[in-house]
Amino acid sequence: MLLIVKILQAPGKECRIEVTDVESIVSVKRMVAREFDVPVHLQRLVFRGKTLADGQSLDFYKIGPEPRFISLCVDQR
Repeated sequence: MLLIVKILQAPGKECRIEVTDVESIVSVKRMVAREFDVPVHLQRLVFRGKTLADGQSLDFYKIGPEPRFISLCVDQR
């Protein structure tokens, strides 16, 4: 399935990631880290207003199979 990840702090900046529904959230964060050069520990992924927990899968949140938008919040630590 296709995820479209948008950085909230940088309007217009997005990446497209091909994943499976059993992909873990932390795995998605690793892919995002490679695309945006944002460390995993500074990422917060949000789908439909809900922050996604690292230990869960995309399927847990019922994300898929059509292209889905996920927001990326970058913590400024």
